[in-house]
Amino acid sequence: MQNSSKTREQLINELEELRVKIDSLKTLEQKPADNLQQMNNDLFCMFIDNFQGIAFQGTIDFVPVFFKGAVEKITGYKEKDFLAGNPTWKMMIHPDDVKKILKSMKNIRIIPNYSTEREYRIVRKDGEIKWIREFINNVADEKGKPILVQGTIYDITKRKNAEYALKQSEKKYRRFFQEDLTGDFITTTDGKILDCNTSFVNIFGFSNRKGALKANITDFYPDRRERETLVAQVKKRKKLKNYECIRLKVDGSPIHVVENIIGIFNDQGELTEIKGYLYDDTDRRNAENKIIALNRELQQRVEELTEANRELAAFNATVSHDLRHPIVIIGGFTSRFLKLYREKLDNYGKDILTIIRDQTQKMERLIKDLLAFSRAGKQKLTLEKVEIKELVLNIWNEFRVSTSQRSINFSIKELPPAYADRMLIQLVFVNLLSNAIKFTDPKSTAIIEVGCAGAGNENIYYVKDNGIGFNVQDSEKMFSPFQRLPSATDFEGTGIGLSIVERIIKRLGGRIWAEGKLNESAIFYFTLPAIDR
Repeated sequence: MQNSSKTREQLINELEELRVKIDSLKTLEQKPADNLQQMNNDLFCMFIDNFQGIAFQGTIDFVPVFFKGAVEKITGYKEKDFLAGNPTWKMMIHPDDVKKILKSMKNIRIIPNYSTEREYRIVRKDGEIKWIREFINNVADEKGKPILVQGTIYDITKRKNAEYALKQSEKKYRRFFQEDLTGDFITTTDGKILDCNTSFVNIFGFSNRKGALKANITDFYPDRRERETLVAQVKKRKKLKNYECIRLKVDGSPIHVVENIIGIFNDQGELTEIKGYLYDDTDRRNAENKIIALNRELQQRVEELTEANRELAAFNATVSHDLRHPIVIIGGFTSRFLKLYREKLDNYGKDILTIIRDQTQKMERLIKDLLAFSRAGKQKLTLEKVEIKELVLNIWNEFRVSTSQRSINFSIKELPPAYADRMLIQLVFVNLLSNAIKFTDPKSTAIIEVGCAGAGNENIYYVKDNGIGFNVQDSEKMFSPFQRLPSATDFEGTGIGLSIVERIIKRLGGRIWAEGKLNESAIFYFTLPAIDR
C-alpha cells in the first residue's frame, strides 16, 4: 500500500515535471514567433516614420483610420487632424480638380479589388498648391463587397514644375522656330526634311509646310554632288558658318542663300541629322550687283568728266591767250588810232572806231568773266575764319572812289565771322555790291544794306538795294550763265556774275536765293557755316 502510494506520488511528481517541461518547451517555441512579430512591427513603424509619402487606410466612405508618413510636410496638417476629420481629404483637393477626382471615386466604391492611380492638385494649409500622385485600391470582404480603401500619396510638385518648364521651353522654342525670319530646318543625312518653319516654306516657294516635309532638300541643289560634299564637310568640321551658295526654289528658279549648318551626332560619333538655318540673300546680291554696275558706270562718267575738264582746261588756255590776246591788240590799236587821228576823221569814222573799241572791251570783259566762272569751280579751297564785316568795309572803300559823284546811303548791320575761303567770299561780295551799285543808278538816292540773320549752325547774309528790282518768277533764272533779266538789259554786264556767286556759295557748302519787287527792291541771301560750328 505504501509502495503503491509512493509510486503514485512519484508518478504525480514526474507528470508535474513533465508538464513544466512541456510548458517550458511551449514557451521556448512561442518566443521566436513573438520576437519576429515585434521585429516586424518595429520595422514597419520605422519604414512609415521615414516614408517620404503618405500611407493611408480608411472606410469605403473615405473616413481615414490610418494616416501615416510625411503628412505635415506634404499637407501642412498633422495626422490627428485628418483622423479627426478636420480637414477631410475632399477639402484638400484643388477646386479645379474636384470634379474629375470625385468621378473616379465611384468606381472604388463599387468595383471589388479596384485599383487606380491619379495625379491632381491639393491646397496646403498655408495656401500653397502641391501636385500629388495617388495610388489607391479597395479591399473586399469574403463576399466581394468593398469595405476598405488604402493607398499611398507622393509629392510630385517638383516633377510637375519641371515638366511645365520643359513644356513652356518647348513651346517657346517651337514658336521661335516657326516665327524665325530665317528658314530653319532639320534633315537626315540623305536629305529627307524632318522639320522646317514657315520662313523655310516661303523661301523655297512651297504652298504649305506639309508639302515641304514631303520634299528632299537635295532637290534644291543645282548639282546633287554639292550635297554630298556638304555632308562630308559637316562630318569633318561639325558645323559650317555663313556658307554662301545657290539653291533652287520649287519652281526651279535660282536664289542666293547663306546657310549655317550644325551636325547632330550619336554616341558612336556618327552623323545622324543635319540642323541649320538659311536666309534668302537674293535681293541683297542683286542690289550689290546693281551697285557694282552703277559704280562702273559712275567710274566711266568720272573718266569722261575728267577728260572733259582736261579739254575745258585746254580751251581756257586758248581763250585766255589765243582769243583774248588778239582782242586786246584790236582794242589797243583802235584806242590808239582814235587818239592819233581823231581830228582827221569825220563823225561817221569816229563812231565806227568807238563801236569797235567798246565791243572789244566788252568781249574782253566776257572772256575775263568766263575764266573767273571756270576757276570758281576748280580753285582749291582754303577754309579759315573770315571777319565778314572787315571784308565788306574794305570792298566798299574801293567802290567809294568810283561812286563819289552819286548819292548812296550805305549801311552795314551786324556781320558775324564765318568759315570760308577769303578770296572766294570776297569775290561774292564784290559781285553783289557792284550789282547793287549798278542797278540803283537810276535812283536819286541809292540805299544799299548788308547784314546777317543767325540761324543755328549757319549764318544767313544778305545784300539789299532799292534799285530796279525784278519779278519774283525770274528769281531762279538770274543765276544761270548768260541769263539777263528784261529789267537789266539797259545796263552793262555779261550775265556771268551771279552764276559765279552761286557756284562759289555752293562750293562753300551754302545756299543762295533772291527776293525782289520790280522797280522797287532786290535782296540776295546766302548762307555760310557759323563760326561756332
